[in-house]
Amino acid sequence: MIETDINKLTDAEIAGQLVMPRIDFSLKGYFEQAVRYVEKYYVTGFIIFSGDIDQVKKTTLALQAISKYPLFFGIDAERGLGQIVEGGSRFPFLMSLGASGSKELVELQAVNTAREMKYCGLNLLFAPVLDINTNPSNPIVNVRAFGDDARLVSRLGSAYYNKIKDENLFACGKHFPGHGSTDEDSHVELPVLKKTAEELLELELIPFKKAIESDIDFIMAGHLATDKIDNKNVPATISKTLITKVLREKLGFNKAVITDSFRMGALREIGIENKIAIKSLEAGCDIILDPVNGELLIEKLAEKIKDDHIFSSKVKNSIERLFELKKTIQPASDNFPDRDCSGELVTRIARESACFVKGGPLSYGKIEVNIFDVTKGGKNICRPFLDRLKTNGFDIATVNYITNDFDFKSYNEYDTINVVVTTVSAWTKYSELTNYYKKVLTHISRKQNGNKILISFGSPYVIADFLDYNIIISLFEIIEPCQKAAADVLSGKLISNAKLPIKF
Repeated sequence: MIETDINKLTDAEIAGQLVMPRIDFSLKGYFEQAVRYVEKYYVTGFIIFSGDIDQVKKTTLALQAISKYPLFFGIDAERGLGQIVEGGSRFPFLMSLGASGSKELVELQAVNTAREMKYCGLNLLFAPVLDINTNPSNPIVNVRAFGDDARLVSRLGSAYYNKIKDENLFACGKHFPGHGSTDEDSHVELPVLKKTAEELLELELIPFKKAIESDIDFIMAGHLATDKIDNKNVPATISKTLITKVLREKLGFNKAVITDSFRMGALREIGIENKIAIKSLEAGCDIILDPVNGELLIEKLAEKIKDDHIFSSKVKNSIERLFELKKTIQPASDNFPDRDCSGELVTRIARESACFVKGGPLSYGKIEVNIFDVTKGGKNICRPFLDRLKTNGFDIATVNYITNDFDFKSYNEYDTINVVVTTVSAWTKYSELTNYYKKVLTHISRKQNGNKILISFGSPYVIADFLDYNIIISLFEIIEPCQKAAADVLSGKLISNAKLPIKF
């Protein structure tokens, strides 16, 4: 049972309950370190990285068994458990669901993710993304968002987290106050959101307001500054104005606020980790996520709690919020969802999200394929797409994997399929085409004979510069079901009603 009298907790226990370090299954000694965090530092839980489903399950069960207080086990599984844990299902980016517009698909994905998590003993999902991606150059939200429309994000976001709650897991909406209009990746640097509180209320905060009305359990504070509300060097994570005055008082959120990872570059220039963490807790956050040095942080927090009565009283309010949630933590499930059904759902989402942006099916014949891969995935990255084209009756004359020194001189009468592969991933900035790729694609559009087809896997915003192509198809992920869906749409074997959930 959880100790209901917060005043009976020691300073060390209170400090530990405010911190969620990571378990990285790829590192040697991960389990021994986790045990130390539980037994000596009383951590509130862990964020999970890597591992396979049985390894994760074994670890969460063992740690829950020895912990004095129930543990949160969180995971960044926006695209399903398989995004992080081997053996889990991996779905396309959330913008695929936005393109389908289907509440049913959103709910099915949420249920699948929740049940795979429950098998592994995981109980806190850092999803859905409630950002509204209004900036085409956004390098880190982009296809992780449902779209650029507040109503769409609110509708699909609420369907997502309500199903997570129905499965007795905790959902966490992110990244407050809204990361969708920024230019920077907060993993690398501190983005600045140039909007007033009133402007945020008119757009970015709409999905968060909806989530609060639906009684969501967690909201994640993003490492992004708002220079018209607070100082340009003060991220929301440590802003009392945003967390206490806007989120808690204005929007009425009384559940748990967790920070984004403390390992991100947005915090690098601000100060020492333990001092930033104290500011974050003073601002109204309840959990410090993924610190660089969790043990030192907990020790410093315990000292602060002991010496500062005002700080101690404030964080005890956080403990009360967290313990109310911990009372509802359920044991791990014995049943893992049927893998065939999960695979069918991934395929269905891929096929119902394939957007025919321009043109119609391509007549069978000889074609040339050019691959523009920003992600550096290797020359075989589009093999499922190419194989499906052949199965569907196309005669592929040549396949060119375009590099920065590619000598594009040939002109022929073939139709050319130009495949663009981008993605959104922390620290990489792989969401935009290189200048060289843009140059070659422009050259093809002007000089190459035959139909010019553009197939985009990843960010749909790359299409905007090439609307003169005859046929344009957009999907939001490079996984095999998406590649096959693109080939089937192009071949006329698949009719999709999907629409781009963004505007150029």
